[in-house]
Amino acid sequence: MPLHHPEKPGRVFACELNFRPGESYQDPQLVTIQSAMAEDWVQLQAEFDRTGGKREPEPICVADALLEDYAANMPPE
Repeated sequence: MPLHHPEKPGRVFACELNFRPGESYQDPQLVTIQSAMAEDWVQLQAEFDRTGGKREPEPICVADALLEDYAANMPPE
């Protein structure tokens, strides 16, 4: 799926294997929907920070997130 991020307007990211050479992708809702999702994500991160959540200094992979105990990173109840 092509991805748009509001901090990089004018660029759409997509895996080149999803399209044939010269093929274009038309979806007038792509930017609108993904901009709203990015805004929601920023708000969710801000709420997590505001309530005392602790983030890892480096991004973690899905496998680590599934296998490690990150309970200490969660905001206090």
